[in-house]
Amino acid sequence: MRINNELIGDLQSMEDATIPKRSECVSEIVDDDKKRKLPTRIVEEVQENALLFTDGKEKTYAQFEVSGHKETWPINSNRFKGWLYKIGKNLNNNDIPASENITTVVKYLEALAYEEPEIELYNRVAQSENDFWYDLANETWQGVRINSEQWVIEDNFHPLFTRLTHQKKQVNPIRGGDVWDLFEFIKVPENKKLLIVVYIISCCIPDIPHPVIIIFGPAGSGKSMTMEFVREIIDPSQAPRLKMPKGDREIVQVFDHHYATYFDNLDGLPNWFSDIVCRAVTGEGSEYRALYSNDEAIIRRYRRCVGLNGINVAATQVDLLDRSILMELEKFGEGIRVEEEKLRRNFELAKPGILGGIFDTLVKAKSIYPSVEMENLPRMADFAKWGYAIAEALGGHGDEFLRSYLEDENERVHETIYQNALATAIVALMKGEKIWRGTAVDLLEELETVATKEKIQTENNFWPKNPAWLSRKLNDIQPILEHLGISIDKSRGSGQRYLTIKVGENADHSVMLSQKVHEPSEDETINKDMTGNLTPSDSKSDSKTKDQCILSELDCNDRKDRKNCNLKSSPISYDKLSEEELWNKSCHKDVKANKILQTILKKNSLAENRVSK
Repeated sequence: MRINNELIGDLQSMEDATIPKRSECVSEIVDDDKKRKLPTRIVEEVQENALLFTDGKEKTYAQFEVSGHKETWPINSNRFKGWLYKIGKNLNNNDIPASENITTVVKYLEALAYEEPEIELYNRVAQSENDFWYDLANETWQGVRINSEQWVIEDNFHPLFTRLTHQKKQVNPIRGGDVWDLFEFIKVPENKKLLIVVYIISCCIPDIPHPVIIIFGPAGSGKSMTMEFVREIIDPSQAPRLKMPKGDREIVQVFDHHYATYFDNLDGLPNWFSDIVCRAVTGEGSEYRALYSNDEAIIRRYRRCVGLNGINVAATQVDLLDRSILMELEKFGEGIRVEEEKLRRNFELAKPGILGGIFDTLVKAKSIYPSVEMENLPRMADFAKWGYAIAEALGGHGDEFLRSYLEDENERVHETIYQNALATAIVALMKGEKIWRGTAVDLLEELETVATKEKIQTENNFWPKNPAWLSRKLNDIQPILEHLGISIDKSRGSGQRYLTIKVGENADHSVMLSQKVHEPSEDETINKDMTGNLTPSDSKSDSKTKDQCILSELDCNDRKDRKNCNLKSSPISYDKLSEEELWNKSCHKDVKANKILQTILKKNSLAENRVSK
């Protein structure tokens, strides 16, 4: 009984004790949480709900969820700071946090981001795990993933793209579209259409050098509109046509921000600009100082799709022209012009199909590309190989693309010769000659004589002022001269340096014999259709007869030697072509079709001889 009384007493004392209410316990926990500063709580919330990283360029980023989709922004951007304010408001009894708190959070999150693995971000196009990606830059941050089987529009993928204020959202592509519909809105010479289509599609391929597209022609030929529509397909922007930058720092920033950097209304390029454009094509780095008050340097590496337009060919540097494709436009004729508003409206309606056609072609090209084998690759080797795969995906036009690219290269060589006074003088000097040998002093004297006789303008930067400068200038133009079959060798003898200029057997005599472009004679009446293509005025004016289409064996071999891209196998089934189709291909300088026709003619000739006997 004693034990029981003790127990009863203990229970009564417990009942008399004050037991805290549940709400009071929760209040104490909340009070303890409030004692921790708001910036700390915001950082903890961000760490649970966002991915922090750096892009390898000393810039910090965060990927976080907004309205059901993921976005990637710099940590010090207004967009990310706005997200932090929302978090802070939720953690601060619905009171907006002070700006000092957000500044503290941003600085600490940047420090945390440097401890995380780097993730490279791209502008508009990217490659990840062998798939190509294209940023639609829309409100929900969707991207198009392209592989050798299909293309799909993806949501909420891992960080790939950086978003810039000038970028416009791209339309959603439509399957089964036709990329050739683009030529309903831009006027391109018929012989350039395949080359331009291949170029545009190739711009969706990341991490390869793309040629600089140079558009030129007289006022009223639609250069600016053509350039703008091409850019709208590749990389739509609020600033589609850019002006010439004022210096290295500005141009590096332009290339960093714009994937398709298209410069409008140019009249010649300074050497420093040409050099930076070449680096933007090849992917070499450009460096500039962050501030003039310190030595910190900012290095940017990128590969960009560059476009230039002007009345004349804007590029004059050999290196830049060697990485370009030319597109000459002609002035619109009467009755061909369309109201700009109507043209733009129709173009916007056609864009989904054009873009879908590009992605459809890329899917096929990705499956063709691994089997493409090429010899004697040109300077833009990656573009040529991918271009062949793209042209094949467009309907088996691989060889046609290579011929078009070779013809464009010849045009660029001629353009370089015409624009370079020294190259023009050397070509004129070697007309009808096989070899020249002498010192730099001798050569400069002879070239000045030739320049006077041929009325070549020597009052420019291309013309050497002394023998030493001549030797350096020859190094610049040597690749172009070699393309024409002219070689320059340097040697020493008797205490002097000698230059030897030789004209090879496979020299381009179209340039060696004449510097003038062929103009139709009076009886060669040529008309032009609405697309600017040359057409015979009547059936009699078709100057290429079947006999003229047949090239000599020597000419065939010469063309083979000069061809820059020789495929081990041709995708065209020539044995299935009719004789008329073979004639047509031969008229367009198809060497293989020409050989087959020669064989047919020989057989026919033998058969006729047997019958006559």
